[in-house]
Amino acid sequence: MRDHFGARSSLTGVMILLYGLGFATSFIIGRWADGLGKERVLTAVLAELVPALAGVPLVTEWTALLVICLVPWGVLHSLAVTLLSTLLSECSERHRGTVLAFYSLATNPTVALGAALLAPLFTSYGFAAVG
Repeated sequence: MRDHFGARSSLTGVMILLYGLGFATSFIIGRWADGLGKERVLTAVLAELVPALAGVPLVTEWTALLVICLVPWGVLHSLAVTLLSTLLSECSERHRGTVLAFYSLATNPTVALGAALLAPLFTSYGFAAVG
């Protein structure tokens, strides 16, 4: 976004804020997900996130569409993280801490590894290539 809109563009900050507002909705939407069934909602959220995230590079040239998509993307991402954490914490009351520790152990290094492996692709070909 910085490259597209300029390093000092306030639009970049607004876009990050919109995504963050969407992400902040999980405490409200989480109750709705509980009523519908956590597993069912998580499956639907993940099924929606895959094409949504794959489509990010396709909409970066259309500012209005990107802005419109940021809040729903934040909502979906927030729901996925919240529901997965909740479901994992409910797997075993006795081993809850261990289960969540392994979840963190799996996700955090994977994020770092993905960033390290994709950095050369991003540097050479831009965000669309990573997407």
